[in-house]
Amino acid sequence: MPETEDLLPPVVVLHKCLPHVPTRIYGGSEIVAVISEMPRISVE
Repeated sequence: MPETEDLLPPVVVLHKCLPHVPTRIYGGSEIVAVISEMPRISVE
């Protein structure tokens, strides 16, 4: 993966892992709108 992936906000990375999560456009980036309501997720 591109090194830029590590520079993305966690919410953007989370959205890529969970594309079914409702999102909204904010600052030109896809942000998980319900991130605060979701439990911590471990991605291996």
